[in-house]
Amino acid sequence: FAAVLITGISAQNRPTITTPSGQIQGTVESCGLFCSYYSFKGIPYAQPPVNNLRFRNPVPHPGWSGVRDASQHGSFCPQYELLTLEIIGDEDCLFLNVYSQKLIGQRPVMVWIHGGGYSSGFGDAEVYDPQKLVREGVVIVTINYRLGALGFLSTGDEHAQGNWGLKDCIEALRWVQRNIAAYGGNPNDVTIIGNSAGASLVHFLYLSDMANGLFHKAIAQSGTAIVPFAFQTNPRFYADRLANILGLSSDSANYVDQLRMLPASSFIPFQEALL
Repeated sequence: FAAVLITGISAQNRPTITTPSGQIQGTVESCGLFCSYYSFKGIPYAQPPVNNLRFRNPVPHPGWSGVRDASQHGSFCPQYELLTLEIIGDEDCLFLNVYSQKLIGQRPVMVWIHGGGYSSGFGDAEVYDPQKLVREGVVIVTINYRLGALGFLSTGDEHAQGNWGLKDCIEALRWVQRNIAAYGGNPNDVTIIGNSAGASLVHFLYLSDMANGLFHKAIAQSGTAIVPFAFQTNPRFYADRLANILGLSSDSANYVDQLRMLPASSFIPFQEALL
C-alpha cells in the first residue's frame, strides 16, 4: 500500500507525497482552462550506471531520506546534440517523470519509451507534453534509458552481454509496479507505448520473459523488433571495432574494463558508425 500525504503551506502548488521510495515534492501544471495536473520530474529509478556499473544491468535505486525535489527533469543520457554535434547529457541519467491529475485512486498508466535510433532522445515534458492524455484520466510516465554504446554495446559473452538500454526500460517498469499507486496509478493496468526505436523496444519488451507481469498492453508506433535498425546480427564485430579504433586490447575481458575507465566522451564520437 502507498500512502498519499499532501503537506505544507503551499501544498496546492507544491504537493508532497509519500511513496515506497521516499517523500517527494512535485509541482502543479496547467493543462488548459480549469485544468491542472500534478508533475513529478527527475525521479531516479536505478542507481547511476557509472564506473563499475557501466556496461552492467541496472541496479534498483535504494530511495532517499528527506523530501526529494521533483520540480526539474533529471539529466538525459549522453548523446550528440544533433545541430551542433556536441556531446550533451550525463551518465547519471536513469530518471523518469510522472504526470497525474489525481493522486488518490487507481487510474490507467501509460509508460512512454522515446525513439531516437537508440542513440539520442529523452523523456522530458518539453518534447513529450502529457497534457492531452492526463486530461483523459491517464497517469503518464516518461523514462530515460541508456543510449549508444553505453546502452547497447555487446561482446556477445559474459563480459558485456548488452541490451542495457532495454534492461533500463525493464527496471523502470519494475519501479512503476512498486511506486505508481502513490501517484494515483493502477499497477495492474499499465500500457507501454513508444515510437520508432522506442516502438522496437516495446516489441522487444513484449517478447521478453524478463518483462513478464510488468505491463498489460502495448502500443508500438512506427517500429518493430524485426526492422533492420532494431537489432545487430553480429554485435561482437562492432564491439571489437570500437576497441580497435580506441587502441584498446583485443581481448573482450580487457577492453570492456578499459572502456569502463575511459570518459564516455572518448568513444561516443565513434558510436554512430558502430551501432
